Amino acid sequence: MSDTAYLSNEGHYTIFEYNGTRQKIIAPELLVRYLKINEFVPEKGYIAVLTDYSCFPQPEEEYIDLRPTLPKSYDGCG
Repeated sequence: MSDTAYLSNEGHYTIFEYNGTRQKIIAPELLVRYLKINEFVPEKGYIAVLTDYSCFPQPEEEYIDLRPTLPKSYDGCG
């Protein structure tokens, strides 16, 4: 299994892939794309990303709570 995390968006969904799993999470409607993963800490269950939103002129840093979607062995409960 790979320890590389992948993040993308398809329509109004965020696609997050990690450790052989693929999650589909509802994304904000104004999200254009994810520009960069700044930090991913599976043990804490969050990912910090740089985003491009249609309503902001500059990229925004955002935190995504992955605890509801990560397998228990990666969300600190395991």
